[in-house]
Amino acid sequence: MKILYISYDGITEPLGQSQVLAYLEKLAGKNREFYLISFEKNGFNRDHKHLKHIETRLNNADIKWFPLLYRKKPPVISTLRDILSGVRLGISITKKNAIHIVHARSYVAGVIGGIIKKVTNCKFLFDMRGLYVDERVDMGRWKKGGVIHKTGIKVENWLLSISDEIVVLTNAMKKFLLEMKGHLISEGTQITVIPTCVDLDLFNLDYGKPLRNFKKKYSLVYVGSLGEWYDIQAMAAFFKEILDSNKNQKILILTQHDATHFVELLEKAGVNLRNIDFDSCHHSEMPSKLITADAGVLILVRSFSRIGTFSTKIAEFLSLGMPVVMNSGIGDCDGILGKSKTGVLIHEINPKGFQKAIAELKILLADSETQKRCHKIANQYLSLDRGVKLYNETYFKM
Repeated sequence: MKILYISYDGITEPLGQSQVLAYLEKLAGKNREFYLISFEKNGFNRDHKHLKHIETRLNNADIKWFPLLYRKKPPVISTLRDILSGVRLGISITKKNAIHIVHARSYVAGVIGGIIKKVTNCKFLFDMRGLYVDERVDMGRWKKGGVIHKTGIKVENWLLSISDEIVVLTNAMKKFLLEMKGHLISEGTQITVIPTCVDLDLFNLDYGKPLRNFKKKYSLVYVGSLGEWYDIQAMAAFFKEILDSNKNQKILILTQHDATHFVELLEKAGVNLRNIDFDSCHHSEMPSKLITADAGVLILVRSFSRIGTFSTKIAEFLSLGMPVVMNSGIGDCDGILGKSKTGVLIHEINPKGFQKAIAELKILLADSETQKRCHKIANQYLSLDRGVKLYNETYFKM
């Protein structure tokens, strides 16, 4: 079976390595041949050592890689140009290699894959990830009811109607699709829930063993972008509350993005910057950085589209035995973290809500079984092996 995998995220970046390359390495072989198109940001080949590492991993798994350059500006036009270049390359690969399945990760890749399906008549797996169109509206990038928004809805409906199989991140999103868009989905097409998973060979609980009997350097760690997906103003306010509860605590921020605006918000909130450390690292180094903290934290902007969200960092924190602190109402997280006693939910974005969450976190950290529960939930539901098994079953159905 030959599969063309299309990712609009670059595999030289941490997200692409954890959520694309790690899966493909385990899915490849067993009578499967993968061809990968990814869109890499400008300058992706400047770090020659890192690029060589990525190429070695691809070669070892016998994955044929076709990197394209991601265009950011001008908006919309740049995306259309990316789609055009992806379609041209994808059709060529599909025809030359008799591709059986096109697996498209998210909407832009989905448009590319959908066109390839129509031209070549191959099978089409739409790996939705989240509600992309609603996300753009919720973030203020697209005007609700505007031309781009309406066009986006039409494209989404078209992708759902031509899909042979559909993958989503949460049960909440599957429920929404079946109730609101089920009439668009072809009979026989199934929706499979596969949350963002973690490679337990890399994010291994053993990382914590040397530190288990010692006080960790940081009380909290945040990892990832500092952009519009996350409520960084609320995070700054929360950091103020947790640092006020103990002046000796420190917080680690791991990001490859410009932190200037976040630093301004921290200062405005009254946070002493001597208690905040900023750092960055490659994905392979992430476990050794995360494990220096007691718990992981993330606060997302709440909106309708969040029903389809399951952040990669949640699985990474839990796999290392670290409880998660996050706001409620995000995808399936309330049920997963609450029922398993592996996290703290912030129900109110205000001092009262923060203080309640801090008190609950202290109880979790004092519980000697918390680390085991966190790793157990990651192993049972969020392991890369489980995700690979579900993708294998999906491919088999096609």
